[in-house]
Amino acid sequence: MTTYTFVQATEKDEEKILEFLFAQFAVSDPISKSIKLTKGDAIELFCDDARLGTNKYSTLIYDDRER
Repeated sequence: MTTYTFVQATEKDEEKILEFLFAQFAVSDPISKSIKLTKGDAIELFCDDARLGTNKYSTLIYDDRER
């Protein structure tokens, strides 16, 4: 059985959130592919989203098999 851990995101998680956004959206998103978005460009693009994702209303969910 798969179990998950839920934790409140903090500023310390900003880099993890940024990596997730890059892996999930910059690599496979059709627009990102068409403009050949680089990791540097993606970091600039997603930086605000990652920072905003560390407020008290944001939750990170970890698959315990991958932790």
